[in-house]
Amino acid sequence: MPLKQGRTARGKILPASLWHQLMTDNPARAPRVLIIENDFLIGEMLHDMVAELGYSVTKVAHGLPSALNEISKENFDGALVNIGIDEQKHGSEIADILLAKNIPFGFVTGYGHALEQRHAGIPLLQKPFNSMVLARAVRQALDAH
Repeated sequence: MPLKQGRTARGKILPASLWHQLMTDNPARAPRVLIIENDFLIGEMLHDMVAELGYSVTKVAHGLPSALNEISKENFDGALVNIGIDEQKHGSEIADILLAKNIPFGFVTGYGHALEQRHAGIPLLQKPFNSMVLARAVRQALDAH
């Protein structure tokens, strides 16, 4: 039975900071993945596929403002980022933020390569993909750091 936020298995209420520490320091918990994808249907498909692989999806951010908001929460272990999150291709800037925070991630894109040379070593999941290719990409992205 999953625990409700802020409670132990016996129902005891914990301070939020202790609850957060318990959940983030628990090596048995599934790695948490933030998905940044502008296309709603692809984002929801990614959510379902990543969850089926045994990961916990913290959020699907569909635009730059929500992506930046989710990144500021620092409640995830890795991310999948669409390079073309918007017309200005702000996925590259999101990548720079994640790199600066030392958060592992991979690109999800229709492009066959990263747009910026500085991101050439970032794992890339090229659309279209299947669950086996996604599984390999998520493992590669989360193990990158």
